Amino acid sequence: MTQLEEIERASNLVSLFLKRADAGGDTPFLGRKIDGEWQTISWREVADQVCLLAENLRQLGLADGDRVMLVSENRPEWCIADLAIMAAGCITVPAYITNTERDHVHILDNSGAKAVIVSNEKLSGPLIPAIFNTGIAEHIIPIESVRGYQGGNLACHGWSAMTSGDAKAARAAVEARIANIGREDTACIIYTSGTGGAPRGVGRRDPDAPPRQRRATRSGGRPERRRRRPRRHRRDDRHRESRGAERARGNGAA
Repeated sequence: MTQLEEIERASNLVSLFLKRADAGGDTPFLGRKIDGEWQTISWREVADQVCLLAENLRQLGLADGDRVMLVSENRPEWCIADLAIMAAGCITVPAYITNTERDHVHILDNSGAKAVIVSNEKLSGPLIPAIFNTGIAEHIIPIESVRGYQGGNLACHGWSAMTSGDAKAARAAVEARIANIGREDTACIIYTSGTGGAPRGVGRRDPDAPPRQRRATRSGGRPERRRRRPRRHRRDDRHRESRGAERARGNGAA
């Protein structure tokens, strides 16, 4: 079976990833430069962290279909977090790292995200006030340490703690859960940049559905009906064209 055939037959992205991770084993999968040197993480290590983070998200009380906002630059933990959110049965809500506090407020309120994963102190600056402003998210998971904050009922959970535990038991729990996730289930809600107004969320299926099944969403993922051009406009266009042709023929006969 080719890789394209595997993608076509996969019921969801997490099962496809775990299958590839089993085949990859201890070979490098993700990497980044630290102090000028590449440091890599193997397929096996990433799979373990994905499953552990997924189960720890469930331990926080997250349930199937809950949204988890992800605010991070391009780094290995972004990929791990995205897969883990889906492995937990939840929906990823990735956000631009250039978002303002106002942007975050809109997305948190619109998506109803119950937890947030943030990369570092800089990106948490406009995010944490937005979390307190909306009062919806109950948990924040910083990948790196962030400055302390006061107020609200926002619980903080470190990345290391959230990716620790019994990897074998976590893998078994994830496999049992994703067996019920199909291609028609929403994998993530991607919001526009908001340059033309408030950011709008677009739900993407798991794996990516055919174009005819992609629909703009509102209020955290509900499909929005498309408006069609009134049929009378098309008839009017054809009528004007026929009248023009008659005039042309009349002028020629004269």
